[in-house]
Amino acid sequence: MNPNDTKQRIIDAAEELFASKGFSRTTTREITCKADVNVASVNYYFDSKELLVQAVIERRLSYLNNERIAQLQAVRKQAKDNNLQPQRAFILPLFQLRDSDPKASLVLTLVGRSFFAAEEPVRSIFLNSYIPVFNVLTQCMEDALPHLSQQEILSRCKLVTSTIGSALYWFDEPGTSDHLLDITSFDSGMSVDVLLSFLVAGLEAPLHAEAC
Repeated sequence: MNPNDTKQRIIDAAEELFASKGFSRTTTREITCKADVNVASVNYYFDSKELLVQAVIERRLSYLNNERIAQLQAVRKQAKDNNLQPQRAFILPLFQLRDSDPKASLVLTLVGRSFFAAEEPVRSIFLNSYIPVFNVLTQCMEDALPHLSQQEILSRCKLVTSTIGSALYWFDEPGTSDHLLDITSFDSGMSVDVLLSFLVAGLEAPLHAEAC
């Protein structure tokens, strides 16, 4: 068997199990059984389960984050035309990933788990890979909302990121209502619009809005 094929099968199996069961509840034996490889293969190819987790996360996030950064940077270049839409550039790659991969619903759940529900060191692995994207997002928002302070922009971007991460995780958790919003199964355009209408309202809210 080609070593690269074996390594890929382990990553594929781990990705599916991590997304469906969570990181801590998935055992190395379950991964090797699903991949149909020797139980020692994880340590042989990755040295540890932690490094396998890192490989799984980075495989998907490298594409997703590169797409986000590229689209956000393109948006910044359009600032002089007052056509800033950094929110869409930040969200859209999630749906592009979903539409380009037959297992994308698992990938989105994995992203949600990594951000919102994962224990250490998974959370740190995810956040470290995410920092470059977050930095570009805050720069775009500073361009789009110059009347807000840097600290206010930072706070709002954190809330946006947390909302997306918790939605990706919560709507796919066992025990939640199937009829609630599920962004992995809705029409792409509808889902983007639903998220944008909600998130943009928060990003662009008056600085000191009076309570209703």
